[in-house]
Amino acid sequence: MNQREAPSLSGSSELQAGHETSAAIEAAITIARLLETVDELEDRVNELEAQLQESSIDSLTGIFNKTGYEQFVRPKIERSSRNDTNWFVIFYDLKGLRQVNNDNGHAAGDQRLKTFAAAIVDCSKAEDYLVRWGGDEFLLFGTYKPHEVDLKELEKDINNRIEEKGFAFHAGISALDSVGDLDDALDVADPKGKKTTRAFVCR
Repeated sequence: MNQREAPSLSGSSELQAGHETSAAIEAAITIARLLETVDELEDRVNELEAQLQESSIDSLTGIFNKTGYEQFVRPKIERSSRNDTNWFVIFYDLKGLRQVNNDNGHAAGDQRLKTFAAAIVDCSKAEDYLVRWGGDEFLLFGTYKPHEVDLKELEKDINNRIEEKGFAFHAGISALDSVGDLDDALDVADPKGKKTTRAFVCR
């Protein structure tokens, strides 16, 4: 009597290997597509961040504008203030810009604004924030330690150094921890406002 041949295992092994290879290829394709999607998302995020940063910078002076203040400076101040960091704001109003524009043209006025902003940056700390608030108005935000620094003396020192660079301006200062909120601090610091506690005028 003929014995029945034992079934071959090679066919089933090859079939299983084929399924595993196919699954591995599909997995590799899926991962590649996911990585491509991640790269596209990262590119889009970088593009949006660049657009946001561009819209936050004053094109003339290279410092933050009002959008930059709302998007970057204000949140930074509000977060750190919760951790007992003390902030001040000095409100600068450049004098004589209209006269410069009338006498020498707007290009000369723009150059005056650029050099004034550069002077404030040069006379302040590297970690301070300068914002162009309006045409000839600027805000300087900085931190200080109340028990070590007299705020009025700090302001006077900064303003004297700016004055030495040949600028005339009005300035008012406010400690952000001494008023209700950041908007109130700006009202207090505004040298043109009725709430101004102190105005420094360089002649």
